[in-house]
Amino acid sequence: MGAHVLLLVHQQGGVAVTDGRTTEVNTHNGALDSPQLDALLHSYGIASEFIEFSGNVAQIRQANRLHMLECMGIKPRSDSDVETLLVARQRALHDDMLPPVYLPLTCAI
Repeated sequence: MGAHVLLLVHQQGGVAVTDGRTTEVNTHNGALDSPQLDALLHSYGIASEFIEFSGNVAQIRQANRLHMLECMGIKPRSDSDVETLLVARQRALHDDMLPPVYLPLTCAI
């Protein structure tokens, strides 16, 4: 039985998984491989690599990264899906950049 490793990517607020069994079981459309897909994955905090305990940089397989995105409810099936989802994600991040500010109508001193 292989080891299962779950790594939190604190800077991006997401997770990355490396697990040979996950890669074998969950197959995704191999055609989805573009800079836009990397940007979409990054926007959800899904890293393409991590530093192992030994200090080596380990790459995370694309299928695992897509599986994590799917676990978040995002399932791109084509390049146009990726582009649409990326635009929507960027808009959501932009709109939520600052929390709302509430000002009282009257202020008693």
